[in-house]
Amino acid sequence: ISRKFKEVTGGTFGDYLRYLRINLCLEMLSSVDRPITEIAEEVGYKDMNTFYDHFRKEVGKTPNEYKKSCHKK
Repeated sequence: ISRKFKEVTGGTFGDYLRYLRINLCLEMLSSVDRPITEIAEEVGYKDMNTFYDHFRKEVGKTPNEYKKSCHKK
């Protein structure tokens, strides 16, 4: 299944899952006033270091920087 997934999408299932989780976090960070750690846990991150690494890699800023930029508007 993993090989077929990569063949069809060009990425691994893990990459896709990370993309979905981070995008859900982006949505939640911009719309609800809840702690970042709570949001990360809700979308499936058990380890906050992993979450922060994935977030920074995908978004180019920390979750806190992103949250602050959304609430400036």
